Amino acid sequence: MRIRSIAFFIAVILLLASLSAMAQDKTKADQRTITVNGTGEVKAKPDVAYVTIGVVTQAVKAQDASEANASLTQKVTAALKALGIAGKDIQTSQYSIYPRYDNRPGKGQSIIGYDVNNTVRACIHDLTMVGKTIDASLAAGANNVQGVSFDIEKKDKYENTALADAVKNAKSKADILAAAAGVRIVGVQQIQEGASYRPVPVYAMRTMAMGAEASTPISPGEMTVTANVTVIYLIAPEK
Repeated sequence: MRIRSIAFFIAVILLLASLSAMAQDKTKADQRTITVNGTGEVKAKPDVAYVTIGVVTQAVKAQDASEANASLTQKVTAALKALGIAGKDIQTSQYSIYPRYDNRPGKGQSIIGYDVNNTVRACIHDLTMVGKTIDASLAAGANNVQGVSFDIEKKDKYENTALADAVKNAKSKADILAAAAGVRIVGVQQIQEGASYRPVPVYAMRTMAMGAEASTPISPGEMTVTANVTVIYLIAPEK
């Protein structure tokens, strides 16, 4: 008898749960919605630059190429520090040693020397020093400037503003759609954040000095921080 009571109790619970789920599904089915995408953009000036500078050396022996590269790289690093760039803002981003082959017909693939590439990335907080950093590096022995990129160190406030603007943009679109359809917005069912886009402008640099009086021109320009959202609004007939 007790087992029957327990079984009956479980059946009642399952029935109630099923009825509740059906009621919820009906409620959702009765809800009418508008789905819109919103975009927000904020323009800001970069406040930090990253300069990627390299030293490439060649020699018949790998050790000779490595030692020559180390000597020049030390001079370049010293030049960067002399400009006021802190040691913590100078980072090795690549180091490689590659053999060079003689691939002429009939010669076979024999090694004729080695290339050593040591690349450092300098973080510069004073953007007026970017051009001087490149010039000083070239003068110290760098022979490969891979490029300059700009960024904003504290992007949170710009991202938050762009996100808020994206929601406002979505609401504006929803209002237009609702008015055109003869309905009104009565609430928000869901908001989903999309991917943010934070482009970092990169400018090509010349790799050799153009004379003692020449100075490398650098223009940081502006960055655009973009945010996207998808909002589902609840709608109802106009009163």
